[in-house]
Amino acid sequence: MESLPTMFRRTSRLRRRCPESARSASDPRAPSVWRRLTLLAYALGALAPFAFAQDIIVNGDFNTNVSGWALDPGFGSFKWSSDGTLLLTNDAPPVNQTSSVSQCDPISPGGNYGLSAKVQPLNFGLGGPNSSSGLKRVEHTGSLYILLDFYSLDNCRGSALPQFVRVDATGGNVWQALGSNFTAPNTAVSVLVSLAILKNQANSDLQAEFDEISVKFGGGLPPAPAANFSYLPTSPLAGDTVQFTDTTFFNPTSWSWDFGDPGSLAFNTASVQNPAHLFASPGVFTVSLTAANAGGSSTSTHNVIVTAPAPVANFNYSPTAPAPGQTVQFTDTTTGRPTSWSWDFGDPASGSANSSTLPSPTHVFANGGTYSVALSATGAGGTGLRNKAINVTSAAPVANFSYTPPAPEARKDVQFSDASTGGPTTWSWDFGDPDSGAANTSNFQNPSHAFSRPGLYSVVLTVGNSKGSGTKTMVVTVKCARCPRVVQFH
Repeated sequence: MESLPTMFRRTSRLRRRCPESARSASDPRAPSVWRRLTLLAYALGALAPFAFAQDIIVNGDFNTNVSGWALDPGFGSFKWSSDGTLLLTNDAPPVNQTSSVSQCDPISPGGNYGLSAKVQPLNFGLGGPNSSSGLKRVEHTGSLYILLDFYSLDNCRGSALPQFVRVDATGGNVWQALGSNFTAPNTAVSVLVSLAILKNQANSDLQAEFDEISVKFGGGLPPAPAANFSYLPTSPLAGDTVQFTDTTFFNPTSWSWDFGDPGSLAFNTASVQNPAHLFASPGVFTVSLTAANAGGSSTSTHNVIVTAPAPVANFNYSPTAPAPGQTVQFTDTTTGRPTSWSWDFGDPASGSANSSTLPSPTHVFANGGTYSVALSATGAGGTGLRNKAINVTSAAPVANFSYTPPAPEARKDVQFSDASTGGPTTWSWDFGDPDSGAANTSNFQNPSHAFSRPGLYSVVLTVGNSKGSGTKTMVVTVKCARCPRVVQFH
């Protein structure tokens, strides 16, 4: 099977040798139109300065007259955009068809040249990071390239020489820089420069833009980089490691980073392409990247805003089982650099002593009970909140409970609710239903249980705390779900 460059070159030669074959017999005007386009291209090429004294295209300023270019093999379309870029469309219905636009120019035999170009595949495959239209249809696939064919006769007559130059663009739908240095064949006096799109699936239109195409004698310097970069996370917190990714155009060969973070000392700079940096403190950091190659350099800057994380509030207290009237010491264990504290001890009866702004205050609970103590810790990044329940008791708890429904049925869940007083911290249930196996007991405060069959069950709840324990027993009457009817005969 022929390679794509070979197929394209063979097709181009056939079109130039036999222009009438490029059109169907049903269009009698096609041969003459094609011949006029070709002759005009040759005439303009003959007027072009020898040995590429000018670039073929530089921002659309040279040879931008559409009639000076030939559409080869003859389908598709091309036009110059208002910004000076050339838009090429391949709309051929068959598969594996190449649409190209070309022009012929003189060249110095054996001369050293440099080819450079900027291209953008507009709808190849999936949309790239700068694609405004999002995902593209999956059938939009093919290849995009620039091809240079050399000829031993002027005006690109005869057969192309075996040597050729081809540069390819990848997908991604973003502007890309292409380049190649080459030596023209010793017998070459003209070169055909072709901008081409090959689509390898049917029923899809492929489009691409071309800009800043140049072929310079002596190779010349590559275009200077257009520096740019991205970073993740885009909203970093102090202490986060930020990954920077170089997105510079035009093939930089060196990178110089300044993270605007002098406090990081030697880590404030980097010379690798894609570095990472840790910002230890919050602030606005001006990060700059200078990208360079043999053609020059450029610098891009972004302000990276690093914020402080909100504190994660927490505390502990001692003793863990206080008695009424006993002083409880609270100790702040918040992380995230809090700068202010607000305590609510859940004890309104204590009046103004119910709150505090100290980091680690004390409080006396005068009465027994369960108190919800809340700490709000605030820092540069926001506020964190933590609640804890504290049981204050001087005696063993008094067990009690209720259940629903009040007339339960066998094999249906019964919800038990603890109603004990005195600050219990442990619960032990026995449902008096040994046939239920492991489900006959529970350590939850408010469990549920399905009794295995109708009958009377002695349910026992034992509660405890540091002062002791208490027990409560209730008899639960369980009915049958579907009792058989009793029929009496007389």
